[in-house]
Amino acid sequence: MRKALLVLVAGLVVACGGGVANQPASSPKPLTYQQLAARPLKLPVVSAGQTCPANPIILNGGTAARIGTHVLLGFGTAGPQGGYAWNKTVWELPPSSSLPIVLLRGGRLDGSGALYFDGQGTGPSGAKQVTVVDSRGGQTPFFSELRLPLDSNAAFYAYPTTAGCYAIQADSDGFSEVIVFPAS
Repeated sequence: MRKALLVLVAGLVVACGGGVANQPASSPKPLTYQQLAARPLKLPVVSAGQTCPANPIILNGGTAARIGTHVLLGFGTAGPQGGYAWNKTVWELPPSSSLPIVLLRGGRLDGSGALYFDGQGTGPSGAKQVTVVDSRGGQTPFFSELRLPLDSNAAFYAYPTTAGCYAIQADSDGFSEVIVFPAS
């Protein structure tokens, strides 16, 4: 009887929990930048002459204007200028975020033109690159992708090559977000 009871209990333990107590479930591995870059770029289409369907501006802490939900971007009061490479863009993650990595890509929605980035974390292999020459002859590489450095909130430079309607797609483990904005 005792042997039968032990066999029954052992069978229940194996059936219900695999026989190992208090072992944490394995968590999925975080996505890599290469996996995020393999996601399709899903930017909206805007006809020439149509109003740019820009994301609403929100106030963060009542002081700085931001757009976005998962990644908050701030372009300054005038917004980015088309054809100007040094549009300083601040970014931050919401306080509740615990994202491991974020990849930014983008483009123009209403005509010809491209969107490039410069800042910490740029230069992923395979990203399209352009070289911008500043007024003093200095050369700066700008890239079609930006890997956000998640160790701190920081800034990068957005370079919309022409005036128009643009979008940035932010990709991470739990989301893919498109942020639309005009460049004057």
